[in-house]
Amino acid sequence: MTTVIVDVSELQSGPGQARKTFTGIAELAKSIQNHGLLHKPHVRHVAGKWIITAGERRVRAIRKLVEMGQWPALLECEVDTSQEDLESDWKGIVENVQREDVPIWQLGRHYSELVRKNVTMADIASSIGKSVGSVSKAIHIADGIHPDIIAMLEARLPDKVASTLLMRMATMVNLDTLEPDLDRQRKALNLYLNRVEVNTKRVKRSPMNTVTLHR
Repeated sequence: MTTVIVDVSELQSGPGQARKTFTGIAELAKSIQNHGLLHKPHVRHVAGKWIITAGERRVRAIRKLVEMGQWPALLECEVDTSQEDLESDWKGIVENVQREDVPIWQLGRHYSELVRKNVTMADIASSIGKSVGSVSKAIHIADGIHPDIIAMLEARLPDKVASTLLMRMATMVNLDTLEPDLDRQRKALNLYLNRVEVNTKRVKRSPMNTVTLHR
């Protein structure tokens, strides 16, 4: 497994860390001091930061030793085996964000995948130059709209649909299953598309304004 040397002060807790209280750190620090670090912490490099994916108690114990001047600040860590997949996901997101024709639900799917891999929305936003609100909005749309509706939207590309409608459809869920309500979402989308079609026909039928010049 690939290893990396990181300053212990640069290691950050992962957003998916369920444990909020860590006990026995002093005892663990003493054990590490006496017997050495038997297992390296696992880390992942995300948006320019080193995130701890396993071994946070060990990292906290070593920080304590570093503060006491009893352990070097540079720590050898093992890079998480899913790092390559994450870097690939990250590269894909950056490329898509730089394209203006990528629909919001496609961006949302990419963002959602990173969030499931313990990347925070704040890290995503800061890395791509977007607000946290825009990232959250895209995820909400991607996760909340039924796949059949997404397929309908994909079939109409490059035509665009108002994001306000997409947000409204994403809130339409089946109260029994809490899954996207396909019937309500399809009805809302068809109503919108019918209005767009009617307005387009009106514009085409309206006579051009003419100007008469008098001598």
